[in-house]
Amino acid sequence: MRYEARWIIEEQDGATRAHLRFRTCRYQKAFPSISLIFRNNPIWRVDIQAGDVCHPNPVWAGALGLPPLVCGTHCHTWEDNRDHVARSTVWDLPARRALPEQMRRLPQVLPFMAENLNIELTPDQRSFDTPYKRDLFDLDES
Repeated sequence: MRYEARWIIEEQDGATRAHLRFRTCRYQKAFPSISLIFRNNPIWRVDIQAGDVCHPNPVWAGALGLPPLVCGTHCHTWEDNRDHVARSTVWDLPARRALPEQMRRLPQVLPFMAENLNIELTPDQRSFDTPYKRDLFDLDES
């Protein structure tokens, strides 16, 4: 079971063509994924993962200076994946780059993403509380 939350991004002209999507698995809540979705397509993502979880990069990522294997928290940037998306019939972001080891939680990753994506993030937007499970299923019987 996956949990998902969305933060709508309001542009300066008031348009809302993008949002941040937060996803986590029921059994691995400490390791969410945060994606920038623009016009229904993912264009940037950070996967928070344990340091011993490793993923391979595609062979072509070596030409971008990316390592063949990335362990721990990492990001999938538009800059690294744009050419792949343009050549592919499937919209995905397979190239990844490692992030510093200390980026292991949402309050550390969110400001990093906002800075790299030129999103204004106010101090109260650096994290959010999820509802308690009992509140999700509490039925109002009045």
